[in-house]
Amino acid sequence: MKIIISIIIIFQVGIVYSQDLIVNVNGNIIKAKQVQISKDSITYIEYTDSLNKVKYFPINTVVSVKYANGNMYRNSAITMNVNKLIKNKQRTNKKGLHIGLNNTVGMMTDEYVAQNQDYSDNYYSSTIGYFARASLNLKLYLNNFFGLKQGVGYDFNNYFLGYNITDRSNSVKYYVQSIVIPTKVFFTPGNKFGFYAEVGIVTKIALTAYYFQTNNGNIYSDSFMNKVSPVSVAFEGVLGLHATIKEKIIIFAGFAPSINIFTTNNSSSIIGFKIGASYHILPIK
Repeated sequence: MKIIISIIIIFQVGIVYSQDLIVNVNGNIIKAKQVQISKDSITYIEYTDSLNKVKYFPINTVVSVKYANGNMYRNSAITMNVNKLIKNKQRTNKKGLHIGLNNTVGMMTDEYVAQNQDYSDNYYSSTIGYFARASLNLKLYLNNFFGLKQGVGYDFNNYFLGYNITDRSNSVKYYVQSIVIPTKVFFTPGNKFGFYAEVGIVTKIALTAYYFQTNNGNIYSDSFMNKVSPVSVAFEGVLGLHATIKEKIIIFAGFAPSINIFTTNNSSSIIGFKIGASYHILPIK
């Protein structure tokens, strides 16, 4: 920080002096004369010293020298270190354990042939529905750029199975509630703001499933569990943006495509929009 202050002082000095000015890493400005710069040190005489006693600074403790004639010497090694400090200051230490909450909403398609005997001959569609998902997760940042994520959550699906091809007023919907267990890896830049990506698998365990059939104004419902895969595994990715707030809070938002890679009797694809936040509970240096 002292080095940064020193460089700021250099640019703020706008008055033309009749003496040389040396700025050291502590931010001090020394009025000098007869300044000599070598590989390892800078020698000088204080401007007010009538005895002309020669003093010196190690070269790595001097930020710059402004000569009386207006010429300027800048220590490039110090400047590079300052730029590195500034760049590092724009980053936060994410390394460690984070706890977070994610919410996802979106649409899904499920290629499904109805097997209920009441309408199996007349109903067929590539079903379109919506889903909502909330999950609690732990994220372990192995460094500022990469980490592991494990979570557990609740998933609600609402499918529109289709309508009777001879009477469109008769339709079928079904609802599925599930436990979801996401296991993923994620990637971020070291900066406070930038892209965010994660990829992995989501295991879904069905809890309840009901279908609702409308027939001539009457609504019938029954369990649908025997028609739903009790366990399915999907490959899911997320691509979006993230931002760090107040050092320990990270928020992100992005699109989340998903497709089943294991299921017993149906296949689905999902496109969702995910938002989330996490809190750095256990920093690791």
